[in-house]
Amino acid sequence: MMCGHAGQRATMGRRRWVCIAVLLAIGLAGVTAFAATSEEFTFTATPQSGEGKQHALRAQTHPAAYFLFMVGYYQELHQRLAEAIVFYRQALEYDPDSPSLISSLAAAMGKNGEVQGAIALVEDALKKHPHVASLHRLLGDLYSSLSERQAAIAHLQDALRLDPSVEEVYLSLAALHAEERDYAAAQTVLEALLAQHPQSYLGYFHLGRINAELKDYAKAEGMLQRVLSLNPDFDRAWIALGGVYEVQGKDTEAVKLYQEALKTNPNSGELRLRLGQLFIKQDNLQAALQQYEVMRRDDPHNLWLRTRIGLILLEQQQPQRALAEFEDALAAQPNDLMIRFYLALAHAELGQREPALAMLDRIREAEPTDADLLIRTAQLYERLEQSAYTLPLLERAQTLEPDNARVNFSIGLLQSSAKRYAEAIVALQRAVALDQTNDRYYFNLGAAYERIGDFDNAVAALRRSIELNPQGANALNYLGYMYADRGINLDESIALVKRALEIDPENGYYIDSLGWAFFKKGRLDEALHELKRAVALVPDDPVIVEHLGDVYYELKMFREAQEAWERSLQLQPDNDTVAGKLKNVQGMLEQRMRSQQ
Repeated sequence: MMCGHAGQRATMGRRRWVCIAVLLAIGLAGVTAFAATSEEFTFTATPQSGEGKQHALRAQTHPAAYFLFMVGYYQELHQRLAEAIVFYRQALEYDPDSPSLISSLAAAMGKNGEVQGAIALVEDALKKHPHVASLHRLLGDLYSSLSERQAAIAHLQDALRLDPSVEEVYLSLAALHAEERDYAAAQTVLEALLAQHPQSYLGYFHLGRINAELKDYAKAEGMLQRVLSLNPDFDRAWIALGGVYEVQGKDTEAVKLYQEALKTNPNSGELRLRLGQLFIKQDNLQAALQQYEVMRRDDPHNLWLRTRIGLILLEQQQPQRALAEFEDALAAQPNDLMIRFYLALAHAELGQREPALAMLDRIREAEPTDADLLIRTAQLYERLEQSAYTLPLLERAQTLEPDNARVNFSIGLLQSSAKRYAEAIVALQRAVALDQTNDRYYFNLGAAYERIGDFDNAVAALRRSIELNPQGANALNYLGYMYADRGINLDESIALVKRALEIDPENGYYIDSLGWAFFKKGRLDEALHELKRAVALVPDDPVIVEHLGDVYYELKMFREAQEAWERSLQLQPDNDTVAGKLKNVQGMLEQRMRSQQ
């Protein structure tokens, strides 16, 4: 009774074979919300302007040195760093102790990749000018470029001690502390900045990001909102605040925020990208499509946008339009195997089997080294009934990435579909060992255990699946049906299936499970009601129709039982159990007719 039926009920009517929404989610994986645990802090300091340099030098240095400096500065402005360095050196010959000239030369050397030489130059200058804040600042920046953070921090602290007025020094120092994950020190520096510059929107911005990193989201929101009150044109603050909302699950607030931000800056591709990502998360594909279409008008050659638009069109069941998007993308990038996969998927959605297989063959023959692409290609081959290629592709993916949980899971699914349950269990156990947080892995492992009759391990895996995802209707129903079919834990069985039906109330397979649990509990009238509903929803399932016949029989409605079992046997002619039931009830009805004559 159980074999085959529970697995079918777990998947029928749930999702299309290739989940395009998953492809969208994977495609967007690099476009994250606020990276609350790993994002590096980057503070952009504004160097002293050329005009500021000129005024300082004009007032302080020899006229010839000033002339040579101006020529060098002109060369630097035009990215001719080697020539600039020559002129700065010549200027220093006229005024060898000028901190401003030394700073200009060292900065140009640093930009030109001569960082160690620049450091030596500034350190030598500091022996003569230990109280020049700008030299400490430059040396801090040079050490920072070599990731020598402690030395950089020491010199930036000296720069602030000597001149606490320069905003950019606070920002650079806070950045270094944040890179060291010393967020308390970074906060102290930024608070000192705001004491000096109360209107520093960058100070509030980076304090907000640090608070978000520390998961103090209320403070982060307050800081970032303050940034926007000071500078509403600062896109990074809108994006960071939206990210704080997203990481808290406040997607509705994030959508409203991004929409408000786009009124200020309608040309921000990053804002539209975030908004489109959220719309996809909310299954509002049309709204996401509108955002991406606007982005494409500004960037018509962006292949990433074309493929995202194509995937949305596929999910909206517009495969012909999706095909056109993918064909244009492939014309621009003919060697992109992922675009070929999307084309194959579009052809498959259109029922164009041969073009789809031709695309898949091109991918397979190219011997890709992307495990994810190999998994998807194998799955689409399976869908197109070319299973000979499926396992070799998955095994290749496993060779490339033996510790990839998705690869092992996909092999487990393939082995289960081929009824090789022992092999499936090995692969699924490996998937679970690699990723103990995925409820689908445990669900399919439990189903495989049930198919080989390992009831206890099946129950354990299904219970773990439900713990990980209490809204996992398939696992709730599967475990409830297993109990009902054995006639054990019937109260729990009924409760589990009812939970599944709260999530998917019109699922005929779940309704059948409930009716079957009522039947095993002896609640025949309730069983009859539910099983009639189940047959109305899934009229061609032989097991559900058989269950209805069983209830009729127990209610002594033998004629109805006969009709139900006849229908079940038509749907599954090789079912000897149903054939035996039918023979028995036919004999009873014939005997009744004879006794009435």
